[in-house]
Amino acid sequence: MHYIWYDKLYFKENNAKKKTRLLHRLEKGKPEPNLYILALPESRERNILDIYSSLELMQPHYKNRSKYVVGIARGKQDAIELASSIVGDMYNTNGNFDIRAFLNFYEDTFSGKEVL
Repeated sequence: MHYIWYDKLYFKENNAKKKTRLLHRLEKGKPEPNLYILALPESRERNILDIYSSLELMQPHYKNRSKYVVGIARGKQDAIELASSIVGDMYNTNGNFDIRAFLNFYEDTFSGKEVL
């Protein structure tokens, strides 16, 4: 899995202190149970954000794929709440549900660092 990180990566407040450790473990491909990844969807027509278990993204099906990661959360409920917060902010700011416009989705808003 190649992770491409949003420069202003979203975290639930209680995960901010563990950011470095969590990202390091993901970079090394180590299992991190109960960690969820919020990513831009591959299809612009279906979803605003996709939520994946970090364990799911370790499966062979995802080996040669890239994900634009917008946020991470500890636990499924925190991931849902974080996604809800992002969508709420997006609608309140732009008046629409265009996640790419809200995040100013350009090459320079995501770090060039790809994590294998």
